[in-house]
Amino acid sequence: MNNETKFFIESVDGVMSFVGPKGSPQPVTEVEMSRYLVSPDGDELSSENIDEIEVISLYPQHAMSTTLSTALEVKRVVNKYYPELKLNFVEPFYDHPDYIKALSESIKPHLKKFDKLIFSYHGIPMRHIKKSDVIGSHCEGRKSCCSSDNEAAHKCYRSNCYHTSKLTADYLNLNSNDWMMTFQSRVSIISPDWLKPYTDKELNKLPSENINRVGVACPSFIADCLETLEEINIRGREDFLEAGGTSFTLSLIHISEPTRLRRISYAVFCLKK
Repeated sequence: MNNETKFFIESVDGVMSFVGPKGSPQPVTEVEMSRYLVSPDGDELSSENIDEIEVISLYPQHAMSTTLSTALEVKRVVNKYYPELKLNFVEPFYDHPDYIKALSESIKPHLKKFDKLIFSYHGIPMRHIKKSDVIGSHCEGRKSCCSSDNEAAHKCYRSNCYHTSKLTADYLNLNSNDWMMTFQSRVSIISPDWLKPYTDKELNKLPSENINRVGVACPSFIADCLETLEEINIRGREDFLEAGGTSFTLSLIHISEPTRLRRISYAVFCLKK
């Protein structure tokens, strides 16, 4: 993950240098930025003439537990140490054409290996969806509201996931029966009601529905992490094959692949403008 972040930072820097104005900002990681924000002498930012920060949350979809919590914490620290600092937040890029193309092209080479493609997203409790409903009546827990296009949908994690999946499926010319959306990594001790359907339950069930070859993509992250590799590529694979499946393909994102990385970086740059 650290190497993938390094590749991403270098690519964003390259895109800004190529298409951005003179004096485009220098990208840094959250760890590097924390040195400036909470430095003991308190003058790191002023000594380097930094008066504005662009914050990029490396999650394509909006969620209370990721993009929102990141924004709130950054605002808290900046208000405490540098109240005069200008903050700008890059919007989630779940439906940006360049991000969709990057994700789709990572899946495309594997299309002939499976009968159904599963978009497996990181799960969150349903109460997070209800809590982040900006109009208070948008979320009905049905696909019909996920496919809508309005302010509430733009702030809804499940809706963001649906749009990422649908746009990717359209790019790959998949029919509605060729793909599905599921959610992984639930923690029942936190809440008994998480976004459904559950990835592990579906992997166990699909062979009984004559779906014996599956492909899985995990678009909640722009780089594959240990959680995805262990939960999906090890446990998920074992569950599916033990249930009678014959072929399991995890479509890795491989953000360090130059073409895909440039597309994601350019998507971020366009949203920043």
